[in-house]
Amino acid sequence: AGAILAVKGVGGFHLVCDAAHAAAVETLRRRKARPAKPLALLAASVEACRRFARVPPAAARLLESPARPIVLLERLADAALAPGIAPGIDRVGVMLPAFPLHSLLLGNPAAPEGFAALVMTSGNRADEPICHTSGAAAARLGPLADGFLLHDRRIVAPCDDSVVRVAAGEVLPLRRARGYTPLPVPLGGDGPTVLALGADLKSAACVAVGPRAWMTQHVGDLGALESLEALEAAVGHLLGLLGVRPAIVASDLHPGYHSGRLAAALAARFGAALERVGHHEAHAAAVVADRRAADPGDAGGDALVAAFDGTGLLPGPSGPSVAGGEWFRVTGEPSAPALAHVATLAPFALSGGDAAVRRPWRVALALVRQAGIPWDDGLPPVAAAGPAAATLRGQLDAGIGCLPCTSLGRLFDGVASLVGACQENTHEGEAAMALEALASGARGTRPYAFAVPARIPAGAAPAAIGWLGLVRDVVADVRAGVPAAAIARGFHDAVARMLAAVARAVSPEAGLAVGLTGGVFQNATLVEGAFAALAAAGHEPFCHRIVPPNDGGLALGQALVARARAARGVTSPARAS
Repeated sequence: AGAILAVKGVGGFHLVCDAAHAAAVETLRRRKARPAKPLALLAASVEACRRFARVPPAAARLLESPARPIVLLERLADAALAPGIAPGIDRVGVMLPAFPLHSLLLGNPAAPEGFAALVMTSGNRADEPICHTSGAAAARLGPLADGFLLHDRRIVAPCDDSVVRVAAGEVLPLRRARGYTPLPVPLGGDGPTVLALGADLKSAACVAVGPRAWMTQHVGDLGALESLEALEAAVGHLLGLLGVRPAIVASDLHPGYHSGRLAAALAARFGAALERVGHHEAHAAAVVADRRAADPGDAGGDALVAAFDGTGLLPGPSGPSVAGGEWFRVTGEPSAPALAHVATLAPFALSGGDAAVRRPWRVALALVRQAGIPWDDGLPPVAAAGPAAATLRGQLDAGIGCLPCTSLGRLFDGVASLVGACQENTHEGEAAMALEALASGARGTRPYAFAVPARIPAGAAPAAIGWLGLVRDVVADVRAGVPAAAIARGFHDAVARMLAAVARAVSPEAGLAVGLTGGVFQNATLVEGAFAALAAAGHEPFCHRIVPPNDGGLALGQALVARARAARGVTSPARAS
């Protein structure tokens, strides 16, 4: 009938409705204040999934695995799903029944009362953790649901659904929770017990004890007090299970993060040392540890790592900077890595801070301005800015409210705005997802290129990777009427070739292992293109297979960097101050 049900499951509540009922899906979005973020689906079997999505063999194995994660699949053009399931992208996230109640809810798909698919989205409000008690659900989900289906068993550890996708023929985890936590991550080395708190987005903590690390379940974004309380509860639960007290508490370098303030409080409570770890250093350490854990026979940690994401703080001689397009040479054991910053994306102006994150047209116009390209109303970001374009021009010219930024994630946002794919991020990564959807299956028309030095010597200052020529060519193609999909594909191909070029500049000899980490590498089209380009250049690409490349895997890297500092007697900036 188009109603919405709040269902108490194993790890918490879900909000459920008919995935083919357009009005029900739109009502759910309106009530949950979730205008565009994709909604997960539940289907009875792999065969049922094939009615609305392509299911390659690797994805089918993940769907049917005991973990029962949500798997991202390519949606069929004629899929009998409500248009609002995943607006603007060509993927849908689907899981199979994880416990018997799921099957009962679906019914017999062939019968009139059965469902081909149900929306099965987390039972929470925006920026809050998943509800797991009947009382909290009644208060917080009451305005969202038309009815409740409850049971009388207490959920001790709330746990959301895991999310994965297939990239380069292997699993790429995006959210690690039910079915995967708290399975340990083997580290291959010992050290002090470390509690790491991750960051404020896609929050998950880590406890490293001896030769293993345990990640908490995905908690979510720490934008609400309830989320911070959920993180603290998850940490307490995990420490209790392991029966340990940390000697070191690690967190992100950002001074304004809620996770950082919690880290300081916990360090004081436990009498532990406090370590602040650079965002991208933690990403780099995490992917190298992930590689070792996924392949215990791989003894080495010597690698070049590309850490690409939206925004994170990078330590520097004159203080932290806003970064997100960084390369590190990682040496030593994965359990105690040594990192050297070897290259960075050339900086551009991030105008308005968080305003630029929410509005990709701000990034696009900053790129165009820095590239010396005149603005005109024919450019999509100028039209999107409207009257604000003149104000932004003055900001950029005067440098008011502008921070230098080296983020590949923001560059994705800027290109998405230039081709008209997305002008507002209503959820994290929306513009990049729209750009990937355009690029998937398309062909580029001409080879855009970054400016990469021919040689990047060891021990030198980080080399700058230029993007001015690429932006000029993209704008020229936009004005020439080149299809947006062709430009999007060309941009993805350019990033892949740039990765291979940087690897060649760092190590002219073939055989260098090159890791891909950070939220940008949730993009399977980019991962597969990068793997192909790096392999063709004679290098060995690798990415995340156990913990997510996004901030959901950050705490693992923080724990290992903190251990490495302890082993080398290095004092962090937080402890020195």
